[in-house]
Amino acid sequence: MNIEEKNSSQLVYELKTLIEGYLQKHPSLSVHAFSKKCHVATSTLRRILTMETREDPAPSTILGIVSAISKETNIQKLKKMYDGEIGKVFEKRYPAIQINYSVDLVDILQDREAYVICKLAANRAGVTREELTHLLGNPVNNKIDDLLEQKILIEDNNKLFKKPGLSLPEDLSLKHLPELIRFVNKGSRYVDKNLYMSLSQSISKDAYMEIGKIQSEAVKKILSIINNDNNIGEIPFFFVSIVDTMEAPNPVENDK
Repeated sequence: MNIEEKNSSQLVYELKTLIEGYLQKHPSLSVHAFSKKCHVATSTLRRILTMETREDPAPSTILGIVSAISKETNIQKLKKMYDGEIGKVFEKRYPAIQINYSVDLVDILQDREAYVICKLAANRAGVTREELTHLLGNPVNNKIDDLLEQKILIEDNNKLFKKPGLSLPEDLSLKHLPELIRFVNKGSRYVDKNLYMSLSQSISKDAYMEIGKIQSEAVKKILSIINNDNNIGEIPFFFVSIVDTMEAPNPVENDK
């Protein structure tokens, strides 16, 4: 067993121990019910419990599990509560981010329109009701009011902003990726300057790793531009970075 495999097994073992301990304290709670509580697929939880996962669970999966078990949403506090491999994952993925993970927000933003509202409200320039109704239609005002009432949105000078410090798992973004893609080539004031490419080819592992490095560097440069206060403006820009393979996934058991 190499070091990478050992670390992976230890991480899964730590999660398995946490989940089993929690289920023992709550005997009426099934794995399926816990799945809904932490927003992690039942099949993923079962693979952790049986130590049959070949790869480390995603940071968002780990975050959902430990947040549901500890009832703690502040990621910096969670980092102090969990050492070992769980703590290492948090330290690497969320090194100095003062944010909260909200299971309730994950549930609310399963809704397509609520997700788009919060996505635009998360921009530093915010978004107006008029812009949202133009984009999504007049009925969206009811959802805006609901999000304001639940204190997910804040209204300031006729602009809507997402409450700062709330973090969402990556799999929720992936679920709503088609919602972002539908904006490509549709109504942008810079429609002649958008950039869209879809490429696929069979390549070697070395080539795949090299492409990943290039993509990673590009993302860092784009983030530095986005995060520069001098570049704040009114254009609701979005950027999607994906590099992956089209290999068949490992067979998994069906959720029950």
